[in-house]
Amino acid sequence: MYNGCVVDLPNGYFVDQKFIDLAPIFFGNLFVEKDTGYNVAYWNLHSREIGRDNGTWLCNERSMYFFHFSGFTLEGSEISIYIPSDISRHSFSNRPDLGPLFDEYKELLVRNGHRTARTWPYTFAYFTTGEAIPPELRIQYRNSPSQWLSYGNPFNSESLKERANPQNIPKATEVLIESKAEHTESRVSESTLIALLRAEEDLNKILSSRAWRWASRYGRFKYRFLIPIYDLLRRPLRKNAKLNQEKS
Repeated sequence: MYNGCVVDLPNGYFVDQKFIDLAPIFFGNLFVEKDTGYNVAYWNLHSREIGRDNGTWLCNERSMYFFHFSGFTLEGSEISIYIPSDISRHSFSNRPDLGPLFDEYKELLVRNGHRTARTWPYTFAYFTTGEAIPPELRIQYRNSPSQWLSYGNPFNSESLKERANPQNIPKATEVLIESKAEHTESRVSESTLIALLRAEEDLNKILSSRAWRWASRYGRFKYRFLIPIYDLLRRPLRKNAKLNQEKS
């Protein structure tokens, strides 16, 4: 996590996600929250319907605890900029239940100064003396752990600032990174573009598959009918259990 929590699709990294997948193997007393009211987002909307009751947001007619507005922008007309409108299954036109939620979120963002806050520069995008840090230099630094001690604080390093000079750093399409420590090799721009194109092609195949259509329909059926019926059947049992507990 210390030096591998990065977005590096060609090498299979996307921040903390792959590491968290391994957490149940190495740690005991760890639980996975499966309540559909948590982490509602564009990638699971096929099995979640949003509603509201007396000011309380609901997911599948039960409490919704948080919604992940991944890829939302104030100016955009899409649910998420990460899913182009031409391949997105969900939009505000075919999911009217999402409109009020996004409208309220947008209003809160504006009210709390988001338009101003988003203009603030990212501190770690620059050396302490103000020079911009090129993405290529970041990748080179990340994949050369044996040199970290010699650089010291990377944001104060004169050596790294010298390498950040446009004349001393190759173009992104020419950067070939080889790290014996991490055993990785990636061509920054080209490999990332290829990975994204392949990912889009694979996504289209999945969305067009019979298995995905069946899973989506089952998900909607489960959360709209099966779970409510299950809760209804369990209600008398819960009531009796509560009465017995009070008597004892």
